Amino acid sequence: MNNAQLRQQLVARMIDVAVARPALDDAEFAVKHLVKEDLILALPDTLDTGTREVADLRRLGTHNLILYPEHPRPSYADTVINACTDAGFPVPKRVFTMDLHTALSLVAIGEGVCVVPSSVGSAPRNGIKFLRIEPEIARTSLSVNYRLDEQGVHVQNFIKVAQGVAREAS
Repeated sequence: MNNAQLRQQLVARMIDVAVARPALDDAEFAVKHLVKEDLILALPDTLDTGTREVADLRRLGTHNLILYPEHPRPSYADTVINACTDAGFPVPKRVFTMDLHTALSLVAIGEGVCVVPSSVGSAPRNGIKFLRIEPEIARTSLSVNYRLDEQGVHVQNFIKVAQGVAREAS
């Protein structure tokens, strides 16, 4: 589910917890931040980057920037667009998809590049390589979100487990 769907399902009490990026912005929700991550660049492994491990954002304008999700907005896509613009690299060529998996599939077939959280690059993916972005343009946060009136022990246990896993991973 995207963040709008997660928010809707929490309000409707169809789910008890939502793991979201970025955090759900609602006065009725509690938010526990799990981890902050650097943004990195996913690009087709057919692009010749030599031995470079760092992305040069000045070259970003020559490629489609694949963004997700297209709707609803604002979203993670806006985080990336704003980070690039704030860093002095406006993004003229934009391609929107609905989710990360579609975005990475488009990268793998050479349709463009995508700015993703660093955890996405922690596992090998066919057709894709990842480069650090320097200087850092932004960070993104993964969080657990739940209703303020939620008293269930299962939710509190889930949050403790999620925080423990996040600590171990960082």
